[in-house]
Amino acid sequence: MRTTSFFASKRLRARRESLVAVWALLIAALVLLTLAAGLRADAGELTGRASRTQSFSASGNLKSLSVESVNGNVEITAGAAFAAEAETTVRAASDAAARKVLDETKTSFRNDDGELSLFAEEPGTTIRRTGRGWGVHRTSEDGSWRVETRFRITVPSGLTVNASSVNGLVTAKGVAGALDLSTVNGRIELLGARRDTKVNTVNGSIDATFAELPKGTSVDARTVNGGIVLRLPANASFRLEGRTMSGQILSTFPLPVSGDDERVRESDEARAERDRVRAERDRIRAEIREKKKSHKNKFKDKDKDKEKDKEKDGEDFEIDLSELNEALRDLNRDMAELSRDLSHSITINLNRSYEGAVGGGAASVHVSNLNGKIVVLAEGTTEEQAKKLTSLRGLLSVVSPTTPRVPRVVVIPAHPVPPVPPVPPIPPMAEDPWGRAISKGDTAGDLVLSHAPSDVTAGQVAGRVQISTQSGQIHVKGAGKGAELSSAGGDIRIESVMGDLKATTSGGDIRAGAVSGDTRLETVGGDVVVRSAGGSVTARTGGGDITLKRVHGPVVARTSGGTISCEITSASSPGGELATGGGDVTVTLPANYRADVDVRVSGVDPDSDAVISQFPEITISHRPGSISGEGKLNGGGPRLTIRSNSGTVTIRKGPAA
Repeated sequence: MRTTSFFASKRLRARRESLVAVWALLIAALVLLTLAAGLRADAGELTGRASRTQSFSASGNLKSLSVESVNGNVEITAGAAFAAEAETTVRAASDAAARKVLDETKTSFRNDDGELSLFAEEPGTTIRRTGRGWGVHRTSEDGSWRVETRFRITVPSGLTVNASSVNGLVTAKGVAGALDLSTVNGRIELLGARRDTKVNTVNGSIDATFAELPKGTSVDARTVNGGIVLRLPANASFRLEGRTMSGQILSTFPLPVSGDDERVRESDEARAERDRVRAERDRIRAEIREKKKSHKNKFKDKDKDKEKDKEKDGEDFEIDLSELNEALRDLNRDMAELSRDLSHSITINLNRSYEGAVGGGAASVHVSNLNGKIVVLAEGTTEEQAKKLTSLRGLLSVVSPTTPRVPRVVVIPAHPVPPVPPVPPIPPMAEDPWGRAISKGDTAGDLVLSHAPSDVTAGQVAGRVQISTQSGQIHVKGAGKGAELSSAGGDIRIESVMGDLKATTSGGDIRAGAVSGDTRLETVGGDVVVRSAGGSVTARTGGGDITLKRVHGPVVARTSGGTISCEITSASSPGGELATGGGDVTVTLPANYRADVDVRVSGVDPDSDAVISQFPEITISHRPGSISGEGKLNGGGPRLTIRSNSGTVTIRKGPAA
């Protein structure tokens, strides 16, 4: 019943899905490592401070500049001559300790026949230039101090620039030469580019504006958790290649919609064929009903009591419907098959890719991310005017169907089919031999599904739930004895859990309802939401927001680039830690909450209101580059630590617990 081309691409689709899953896992390893490094806890009260500013210059036939920063922003602008300023700030337990670390921190500048290099080496760290890259080797790790070096550099317009940072913003303005900019935890901003450009970040956005896009120019913009905005000249001629796992690709250029026409065409063909099968099945059902009605009319003048007894006993009508039943069996089988194929197609389309050209494709533009929008704008246009270049018919939604009560004359019971979208339900099964989505209804015992190839949907499970999927979403209504859920690249949602919950994903959101026990949630690139938690909560994300409501136990929430909102509802909750590398923190505490609160916001103006508290016990201190807050609430208790970089911390007083 299906087209030949629909089956011909099955193997290619499977390979694509597998490659995306591997890609997500590799990225996961990198981001989790950087997340752990970026959010290390302070080993003491870093109240001491020491700083210095160094200046560098160069002249003559300058060819290139290479900059490496571990902690700190890199700002590059075009000018008449080369000049650089390195501002190094050290924070430690005391001023003397900070000065000692500052003396051991080296800022190196070299001019090798016009090839310039500028970098800072913290104590215990060695940096070496290797080709077009850097080799950073750390021989020791000491959390009792922190070094931040900020570079402000002016370069001749045509100089080739290679700049990178581990934790910091990287910007380049008016530089006409080739650019290679990268950072791990931070965003990249580019203005006035004119030549080959490569920009790459893990946790951050990319915003790049090009003054020119000459023929043969190559642009490569990549991020894991963040959006990408490229602004190109309105008359630009380029070929666009884009890839995203859970975002969108949009543009205001006259690019053809959907660079994956074959997959979209196959999905359309599958939908049309499924609709045709559905109509034929409905016709046969109607014919069966009419024959049954006609057969009943033939017996209306006979013994009604006898006939009623027959029906009550479940005897079959003596009517020949064998041909119709056979046809209905075939149609039900085809319907299930088409539904699985269509659900698989939609799942793969979540890993969206695009290829298209405008104006002959003289330049090459590559963009990719895991989470976030990718927007390519023509000069003078806005994102609101952009159109989607990738087709997405809606997220896969599979529910467990109920079997309707039908006369015994109908051999194959029919499952209700909702209108499109969403995808019609498929019969529940423990293992799906087609390698597609799996749907389970309510389960009396445990539910264990290992290495599912795609989406998994389940109802209320009385026992324990353990589900892992290679690249799909997981949606569970409830678990009666705890749950452990994992996905290599999809959202996870569970509405209620009696017991403990553990959920991990490499590329999606995690949303949990009411959890009675301990909760542990980790995602590389998405938001984390918990509606209520009776035990401890540990939530980590590499690039999303964290929202925790009605938490009774200790809490640990860490994100590299998002906001944190936490509501604690127990007066005797044993403290915790809230930390973000680039966002705001809002925490609501009971009026009678007992804790030692320690707040620090770094990278902010000391005159700003970066720490706001409704508890008068918290004393706020302003220091250069940071603002702190400390206090013993209701006599003190367990320690509650709050950290933010360049954000605002708000502590609200809620009702007494």
